[in-house]
Amino acid sequence: VNDAIGIINRMVTGKPLIAYCYSEDVESIDAFISRTSSGNVAVNSGPQRMISNYNAAFGGIGPSGTGASMWGREAMKEFCNRKYVMRAKGGFAKS
Repeated sequence: VNDAIGIINRMVTGKPLIAYCYSEDVESIDAFISRTSSGNVAVNSGPQRMISNYNAAFGGIGPSGTGASMWGREAMKEFCNRKYVMRAKGGFAKS
């Protein structure tokens, strides 16, 4: 997890819209969430679950957050830079 955190934090292209963490270790997951900066985080889940969650805004922070898709309650919080975290129940998501 530390290697993944380092790679994300050194990205020359900026902060990702969604960062994906696949682990069963709670401490590693918490470290990933707290030590990376991204629009959203998906834990043990793929992009389809994050994008299909209408309660979470889809967009990034910094330049990648410009023009973020906002709907529902999140439209009122456009500039607060919340990070949503989705955790798959029962281990890793299955296709």
